[in-house]
Amino acid sequence: MSRKRSKGKVSCILREARRRALPSHDRNLTNQFQSELPSLETKKMKKRVQLQTTLNEQKSVYDDTWVGDNMDRSSDKIIRFWYQNCNGLIHKNDIRGFQFEIATMADAGVNYFSLTETCINVNKPGYSKKLQDAFNQIIPTGQMSFVNSPSYPKRSNYQPGGVSGGFDSVLRTRFLKEGRDEMGRWTWQEFGQNSLVTRVYTLYRVNQGSEYTSGNSTAWFQQKILLEEKQIRNNPRTQVMTDLVNELRPLINKGLNVLLMGDFNESVHSKEGMSEKLTELGLFNVMEERLQSTDLPRTHSRGSKAIDHIWATKYILDNIKYAGYSPFGKFYDSDHRGIFIDIDEKLLFNEFESKIIYQEFRRLKSSVPKRVKNTWKHWNMNGSNIKLMKNMKD
Repeated sequence: MSRKRSKGKVSCILREARRRALPSHDRNLTNQFQSELPSLETKKMKKRVQLQTTLNEQKSVYDDTWVGDNMDRSSDKIIRFWYQNCNGLIHKNDIRGFQFEIATMADAGVNYFSLTETCINVNKPGYSKKLQDAFNQIIPTGQMSFVNSPSYPKRSNYQPGGVSGGFDSVLRTRFLKEGRDEMGRWTWQEFGQNSLVTRVYTLYRVNQGSEYTSGNSTAWFQQKILLEEKQIRNNPRTQVMTDLVNELRPLINKGLNVLLMGDFNESVHSKEGMSEKLTELGLFNVMEERLQSTDLPRTHSRGSKAIDHIWATKYILDNIKYAGYSPFGKFYDSDHRGIFIDIDEKLLFNEFESKIIYQEFRRLKSSVPKRVKNTWKHWNMNGSNIKLMKNMKD
């Protein structure tokens, strides 16, 4: 009897997955995917079934809906940021599937891709470069960086933890520099010009762990070993917030705009005090401010609270046009939901100014007739003719 119910439940979920799958005619994907769309969509639906089964164990009314704004609104004058814990960027070495997801997000107007728990082994020679090339096949003028803990064994493509930040050609023209945490806990890119500069962070904060409960390959254990090499005995989960605050404080004090996106594995205003630490720096929880509520929807399928957050300084917060949580499985079929924000491009970045600069050139003279020509120009100023003659070198 239970088998029949289980089979019927799966069939129902499959029908729902097909209904929710984005129709191919709504996409504007590159031609290279047209022949592969059926197989890629089949894989996407199978992952959706697995995710939906997990969600049904503790159903929430917001799981299949947008919370806040949706991404239907688009404009040429906005910069769209997307954040998500992708729970593994590459599955079974399916780089084509990774390209498909990036292309789908790009067609949805995403300009900046912020992803955590990528599980990419950046220590394996050539693997990060292979993924960068795959990204550039979809967005030729874009850039994507992959960061994870150093000193991990090189034999596998997989490594727990990891973050990635990428952007398209719109942000390429505003790109200044990038950096990373030496322990692989976050990465950042800086955009802008003159006094209006924005630094975008992607952070992955590990779950609570211990030497007894965490395996020796987990992100928690990797960071624990690296901290001990520095004679730091603190819990990696606690230390990442201490190090992050120490990095952000001088930047914000200098007036730099900061956009911090990540999986903090902590709800707002919890006993650990994440919210208080970041608020004291001058950061605001974007979705808490937009929804005017501390009761945010869950962002993890096996949780009940929002543990994925976007924090921003006041200038960025004031210029956000739209922001929202996506339904589960919108792009990456992850056990985490995505978050997007749209920021007015003109307010985020100063428009480039074209300045005409007058150069005082040295007059060239020559006594050789062949190398000198006379150029006469007749200008009329206030009704009188003025003749100017210049000796110019051929």
